[in-house]
Amino acid sequence: MLEAAKQKQLGIMLGCMVCTSLSIAPAMLLAYQAQIIDLDGPLLLAKDHPDGIRQEGNKIVGPKSSFWGNPF
Repeated sequence: MLEAAKQKQLGIMLGCMVCTSLSIAPAMLLAYQAQIIDLDGPLLLAKDHPDGIRQEGNKIVGPKSSFWGNPF
């Protein structure tokens, strides 16, 4: 979808409503190509996965790669 939107010269927006840090992973991989990013859903939860995304000032920082179960 990203490539199709680029071909049509459409702007890219990535967002979520309320979700856990696990569901943000795909969007965080594409965020650098978007003009509008709204991925603060896990920050709205009373409890998210330990070591998930966190807020530092006005930035959202993703978890370490080990959070996703990467054995490498």
